[in-house]
Amino acid sequence: MADEIRTFDAILDPARAQNLLTALYVMRADAARGARLDFALIQRWQQHVLAAPALPPLRSLPASPRAAGNGTASPPTHAPALTPASPEAPRTPSDLSR
Repeated sequence: MADEIRTFDAILDPARAQNLLTALYVMRADAARGARLDFALIQRWQQHVLAAPALPPLRSLPASPRAAGNGTASPPTHAPALTPASPEAPRTPSDLSR
């Protein structure tokens, strides 16, 4: 992981790469000491990733842009499911040619 940060992220944004490496080292140290994984620990790691002066707050709203209402979400890319009960659904192979 550290190698990927050094070879990829560091090229794009050296400061961000340093933040990621710091968080990675802290995570490894926490794992080595057997730290209990909880929200406070994750906040501490995130503080290093963001280079924040204090612990970042936990998210209080959904992460989805659509749920946040900012209008940047693209429309769904999946087709609605068709069931044999729906008139649009082909019932037999010959229906596929229509």
